Amino acid sequence: MSSSLPLIQRIRWFNLAVLTITPAIGAYGVWAVKAQRDTVAFAIAYYVFSMLGKNYDYSLIYSANNYYYRCHSG
Repeated sequence: MSSSLPLIQRIRWFNLAVLTITPAIGAYGVWAVKAQRDTVAFAIAYYVFSMLGKNYDYSLIYSANNYYYRCHSG
């Protein structure tokens, strides 16, 4: 990316704000709020089940594409 603009003008400020403020709010919440056992258990379960769902969806897409290309590739 060879631009004649200075770096400060090429920065996308909205994206920078979203990528820095959101984790900062989360870090503040971890520091300022006492964790409760039920909330931690829910967060772990939510993380595990969302990863299982994403892996399942990916495997369905991958296997469907693989089947399609195997059957339709000459």
